[in-house]
Amino acid sequence: MNHAADNIRILAASMVEKAKSGHPGGAMGGADFVNVLYSSFLVTDPDDPTWFARDRFFLDPGHMSPMLYSALALTGKYTPEELSQFRQWGSVTPGHPELDPMRGVENTSGPLGQGHTMAVGCAIAERFLEARFGGVVSHKTYAFISDGGIQEEISQGAGRIAGFLGLSNLIMFYDCNKVQLSTMVDAVDTEDYAAKYRAWHWNVIEIDGNNPAEIADALVKAQAEEERPTIIIGHNAADAREMADMVDQGRWTELLREIPIQKGDFFQIDPGCLHAIKGGTLILETQQSSDVTYRFYDYDRLENGKPRALHIRQSLAVTRAPFQPHPIHRETVQEGGAQVTKLVACPYYTVYRAEVDGLWERDWNQPFVNVSVIGGEGLLDGRKVRKGDHLLLPAGYGKMALEG
Repeated sequence: MNHAADNIRILAASMVEKAKSGHPGGAMGGADFVNVLYSSFLVTDPDDPTWFARDRFFLDPGHMSPMLYSALALTGKYTPEELSQFRQWGSVTPGHPELDPMRGVENTSGPLGQGHTMAVGCAIAERFLEARFGGVVSHKTYAFISDGGIQEEISQGAGRIAGFLGLSNLIMFYDCNKVQLSTMVDAVDTEDYAAKYRAWHWNVIEIDGNNPAEIADALVKAQAEEERPTIIIGHNAADAREMADMVDQGRWTELLREIPIQKGDFFQIDPGCLHAIKGGTLILETQQSSDVTYRFYDYDRLENGKPRALHIRQSLAVTRAPFQPHPIHRETVQEGGAQVTKLVACPYYTVYRAEVDGLWERDWNQPFVNVSVIGGEGLLDGRKVRKGDHLLLPAGYGKMALEG
């Protein structure tokens, strides 16, 4: 089950990387739910994709389309070549899905919140048909919603009417990861959505959103519900105590997430994030000088014939939970002979990537600048530099000229 979800994650990330456009994070985070749903719960007819009594799946956050296309590709609805044309003009894999029931796409996803209302409308229609024609037409309506979509007023109105009507055939999965496109959620919204949906007469189930067993159990309970619509709220470790429980119980597959990266990717790891970095990654480490490194896990490595000492409790004491990824806002400008991209900025430093083809000059006014050459060769103020070189420009250095 986990391998299939990993395949969805890798496909989603590869599509975005190939297109040089899109949003891979949400698609990778939601892979566990969509994999469990499609492999074990969603009732369809492979020989008749438009069968009238099929279950419906509505994707609200259209930017998470790589997740949907990848899951459908595993069922044979899309080819690798079609996935490789993601976000290209005229392709069958546009950036936001467009209605195509033959391929398994049940709704056109545009503005956030729209998928909520479509799912509620479909569930109302199903209840009407079931009352008129009986169980032969009955089916479930599933929806995938996100932090951004649940904040929209249109989704709130849809949620209220669904609860009032008791749409027990409606099951929503809320990917509650506390991050959205331009900021962390708590910068704009601190509502208790579990309490809100309970007040609207929904069946609320809170789980670890990356645990296939918990997802499956929640879906079984949701399918058995006969009086209320269900919202399954998928968290990561909800707090530090739950994270410690995962460690004590050896629930490593739930605790750890492997994020695929490609050549040229940039990622930032903030303080308090438990992490492991594989080989082949260039690391720029900026931190307060310290001799303390807490070792949480060491792949059973031996030291003098004995397992290396671990610092699990010390690590847990300084690890933040739930995980909150650092938002990356890339800004690219042309400066002379270089395309300069601001990769990340924080109160302590700013990271730029410069792709130089010719002469690039810049007057640095920072206290100091670290320069790492990650490819090619050239001249820095007349001095030869090449891949693997690392230099420090001290305060007051002035204008730098890089040619290559």
